[in-house]
Amino acid sequence: TLRQDLRKDMSRELRRALFEKNREILFNGLLEKYGDFEVPAKSVKQEVDRFVNNYKNKLKMYGAKGLNNLNFDAIFHDKAIRSVRISVIIRKLIKQLDFKKESEEYVDQEINAYSTAFEDPSDVVKFVRGDAKMMDTFRSLAFERELVEKILAVAKESEEEKSFYDIVSRQDR
Repeated sequence: TLRQDLRKDMSRELRRALFEKNREILFNGLLEKYGDFEVPAKSVKQEVDRFVNNYKNKLKMYGAKGLNNLNFDAIFHDKAIRSVRISVIIRKLIKQLDFKKESEEYVDQEINAYSTAFEDPSDVVKFVRGDAKMMDTFRSLAFERELVEKILAVAKESEEEKSFYDIVSRQDR
């Protein structure tokens, strides 16, 4: 029924939004506590280049033209520094937690959550499991989700009550 489909869609969106919000809160906390260090200029440049390439691809996708004379390096410089610092901190935490590989349980959760958006989820699950590239994508998603949960489990916790709409709102991006 429409109501069940809507509930399923809202559930999937809530799961995604909660993860993104928790990840962002975690990253901000990690940066606040451990992020005051210099990062190699080469790493920052690589990250800037990655952001610029992604942005230009989006511009092409939407048919935007005439923006090539913008100083993309300056636009993405601070974001790149932040990203490199997070990467350094996360790599250290991965080592401290001795976290080497995502569990199959998390991979299954990611695939199942994705498949619920389709009319026949079981066909989607079979398709994903049969495609090595898609499996790599879902393994990466599972790795990230499991890592964030492991880090949050050892961090000091505090809870904040929010409505569904507060959580899924993308206004703060």
